[in-house]
Amino acid sequence: MHRLKKLRIQRTPSLGSSPVYEAEIKDSGEVHYHGIDFVEKRGKHRWLVSYGQLALMAHALHKAGYLEMDDRYDALIDDCPSCITSVEFSNGASKTITHLYSEESTFEPLYQLERTIEKISEISKYIGE
Repeated sequence: MHRLKKLRIQRTPSLGSSPVYEAEIKDSGEVHYHGIDFVEKRGKHRWLVSYGQLALMAHALHKAGYLEMDDRYDALIDDCPSCITSVEFSNGASKTITHLYSEESTFEPLYQLERTIEKISEISKYIGE
């Protein structure tokens, strides 16, 4: 299993009140977060996560088969929220996935992985989930 070099996660706006933010997690443990709308903490914030937390995120990505997932999971409607993840590993492997949410089409394994990343990285505290 390769170390995590960089991870970006972003939730995009919709017609509803879903959280909107973007964050980047670096291999140094530094997290850069920008809360935009419908989040607990708006604006730019920075904090550190431990190397153990980075390893847990890398493990979760490998266990979920992130690199083997499709690049895009679409919804039947266009105005639903989405989550975009982009990951780079220390071996040079990288991938970006765009995941649009709707009741009919949310890809549950990816949805759970996104929530796991938010929890381990402590982003969930900033978005209020």
